[in-house]
Amino acid sequence: MTTAIGVVITEHIVAGRLEDQRIAGSTIRYPGDKDELDALAAMPGSEMVELLATQIATLTEAETVPVDAIGVAVPGIVRHGVVEDSPNLTQLKGMRLADELTRALSARGITSPVHIANDADAIAAGVAATRG
Repeated sequence: MTTAIGVVITEHIVAGRLEDQRIAGSTIRYPGDKDELDALAAMPGSEMVELLATQIATLTEAETVPVDAIGVAVPGIVRHGVVEDSPNLTQLKGMRLADELTRALSARGITSPVHIANDADAIAAGVAATRG
C-alpha cells in the first residue's frame, strides 16, 4: 500500500492523506472560512511554507503508517521543485519550494520526499491515475 500526502494550493490550501491513490480520512483546509478569498495572496512565502509543513505534520501524525511521498500542487510554472512564476501567488516566484518545505518538514522529523508540480498537471495526473 502506498501512502502519500497531497496538497493543492489555489485560492486556498487543501491537504489530505492518500492511501493507494484514494483520500483516506478528512482533509485540512486553509483558510477555514470558505468566504475568505485573499488569505494566501497576503501571506509571505516563508509563512506559507510553515503553514504547509504544519498541515502535512498534522496528517502524518494522525496515522502510524509512514508516508512514502509528499506532493504539492502550485499554480504557475514549476521546474525541479522551483516555482519559476506564479501569477496568483507572486510571493512564491523564484522560491525553491521543494527545498524550503523539505527543511521545514525535516525540523518536524518528517523525511519523506517532497515533490512540487503545477496544479493543473498534478490534478490531471491524479485523474489519470484513478481512471487507469
